[in-house]
Amino acid sequence: MLKQQKQKVGVEEEDDGSRAYFNFEHSLNSPYTKRMYIFALNKYMQHYNVKRVDDLLIHRHNPSKIEEQIIDWLVFLRRDSNFTIALKTRKLYLSAILAFYEINDVILRKRKIAKFLGEEGARKRKDRAYRLR
Repeated sequence: MLKQQKQKVGVEEEDDGSRAYFNFEHSLNSPYTKRMYIFALNKYMQHYNVKRVDDLLIHRHNPSKIEEQIIDWLVFLRRDSNFTIALKTRKLYLSAILAFYEINDVILRKRKIAKFLGEEGARKRKDRAYRLR
C-alpha cells in the first residue's frame, strides 16, 4: 500500500534505496502524517527541480544555505500570484521539511525560518451560521 502512496505523491521508486528517505519515512508513525509529509517533501523537491531525495542533502555541511532555500520557498508560497497557500498549509509544509532535515542530522535555526511563514490571508468567503427560512 505504501508503494501506491509513493506513486500518488510522485516520490520516485529509486528513492527507496536512499538512506535519507528511509530515515524520513520510517520516523513518521501516523499513516496520514506520512502521506502529507511525503507530499510536502515532493512539493519542495519540485520547486527546486530535484529528482533524488539525497540531492537535498548536498549542502548538509552548510546549514545556512539550506535555511536560505527553505526561506525562499516559503516566501514563494506566500507571494505566488497563481494561487495562495493558507498559513496552516505552509506550516505543514515547513514541519515536513524541518522533520526531513532533522532526522538526517542537519541542524537548522527553526525560529528564524518560521518567521518567514507570513500571516493568515483574508478569507475569500465569510463563514455564516446556518439559518432556517
